[in-house]
Amino acid sequence: MESKTNFINGHQATAITLLTLLTIAAITYISATKPPHTPSLSTQLDPTILFNTSLYTSLSQLKLISSLPQTLITSSTDTPTISALQDCAVLFDDAVAQLNKSITLTTVPPGELAVLTRAEIRALNAWISAAMTDQETCLDGLEEMGSTVCDEVRAKVQVSRQCMSYSLAILASIQAVGMFGRYLQ
Repeated sequence: MESKTNFINGHQATAITLLTLLTIAAITYISATKPPHTPSLSTQLDPTILFNTSLYTSLSQLKLISSLPQTLITSSTDTPTISALQDCAVLFDDAVAQLNKSITLTTVPPGELAVLTRAEIRALNAWISAAMTDQETCLDGLEEMGSTVCDEVRAKVQVSRQCMSYSLAILASIQAVGMFGRYLQ
């Protein structure tokens, strides 16, 4: 029973952390992009603000761990682990590039609404999914090599992967309820 409680508490702590990060990112994003003359968010609804905020949070979390492989390489003497970590460094860089492409696609000047085509939404899904796959590929490589740092890397990428998963969920929800309907071309 104690392990079940720890499991639940661990997930609650992760959810609270993610909610806090998303809230901070939302406030930062809105503050940075909302000029003084723009109406309040309640009078100018743009569903991409939440989506962009989740992307910025995902990118922020990914950047926090992007130097992890190099840090672990310098303290390792195991050749297979070093090789797998070098692959992880490349994969993390690719994941950052994928998220940057997503942010670039959905970022519009303040006060303007995003206009996304169905093809662009498919591209966003593909890029975010690719970033998640890059992280999973890193972990798979470390496991295959029997690396002793696999659990450490897995723990550190967990928040980043969850943020990206939430970004995909937000995009799917927006699409499902048709909130992009007036934006889709």
